[in-house]
Formats: sequence, C-alpha cells, structure tokens
Amino acid sequence: MSSIFDDKRILIVDDEPDVRYLCRDILELYSDSLTILEAKNGQEALEIVKSQALDAILSDVMMPVMDGATFVTELRLRYRDRYTPLAILTAYSSNSLNVDLLESGADAFIKKPMSPELLVATVHSLLRMRANFGALENRIQTLERNLRDLEQSLRDRYGTKTADEIFNSCNVDAF
Repeated sequence: MSSIFDDKRILIVDDEPDVRYLCRDILELYSDSLTILEAKNGQEALEIVKSQALDAILSDVMMPVMDGATFVTELRLRYRDRYTPLAILTAYSSNSLNVDLLESGADAFIKKPMSPELLVATVHSLLRMRANFGALENRIQTLERNLRDLEQSLRDRYGTKTADEIFNSCNVDAF
C-alpha cells in the first residue's frame, strides 16, 4: 500500500544519537523506501541541505557548533528558493523562543519527550506542506510559461506598441 512517506528524504538534526535513532526507527515503520539523513548540528545540516533535495527536516534547538535557531535562520536565508518544511524538536516550552523560531521559518514543534503518534502526524503534515508547495511551484511555472507565450504572441501581432496604443487601435468604446 502506498504511503505519503514513500520515496521521501527526511533530515533529522540532533546532537543526541538516541533521539535521531528513535525518530528514524519510528518513521521507517511507515515506509520501506523512506530515506533518513542525519546531522549532529546545524552546520552539518546546512552541508546536507546544500547537496541534497529534502522533503522535510526535524531539528533540535540546543546543539553545539550551530544551534537550531541559527540553523533555521540560515536555512531560510540561504535557500529562499527551496522551501523545505521544518519542525523543531524541543524540550523547552518558552513562548518567546517558539515565537522567534516561527518568525525565523519553523513550521511546527514537537515537544520532547515526543510521542510516536505526534512525530508521525507532524511529519505527515510537513510532507503535505511540501507536496502543496511543489504543486504551487508547478502552477507558477505553467503560468509564467503561458505569460511568456502570450507576450510573444502580442509582440508578433502588434510589434512594440504600448498597451495603450494596442487598446486604442482596437476601436473599443469607453465604458
């Protein structure tokens, strides 16, 4: 049976190996074709993001080298043209930190210790976000292609006339 997890690539960023293993083990129950990548900190994660297309990211907040907050900010600044949904794994319940992370580009939170059901439901939601974003990207490309074709058709028909000159040449009565 097909699953939204099939053929997806998910990056888990956490300095605690046990957390990465737990997330991986839970998610792999839902698909044999799911690829899980792992990083110990935000800097390693950025290297992976630079070279790999991902469908979702799960990231801890408190990590050495580059913390999760800095990672989210850097991810959204460096890769504005590549949206990858991201959930924060956190044991902290600070509203100000959560607000900052959302404003920086986080899409969801998973409280540690995490429940397997919440982890799966959140990742499922992130994958739906990515699918919807992909559909929007495809629609935008189609619209841009149609606009270029229309512009070329108008140039072929009217040359380099301005829009006002074209409108006035149509002998359309004013409303």
